Amino acid sequence: MMHKGIGQPLAQFTTSTEEDQEWEYTRERVMAILGLWNEYTLSAQRLCERMATETHQTRPS
Repeated sequence: MMHKGIGQPLAQFTTSTEEDQEWEYTRERVMAILGLWNEYTLSAQRLCERMATETHQTRPS
């Protein structure tokens, strides 16, 4: 039985530094996505409030 990983080129293995950089990159992307989601949510809330004000209806929560 061949051990998993034997026979694979060394370039396929990552070092802990590469893994740390990849994790940081992923974390930065997640934080950017969450930031955009927050902006989207705030824009939607402002739009709903503006529509409610201009149509003289109750404001949504």
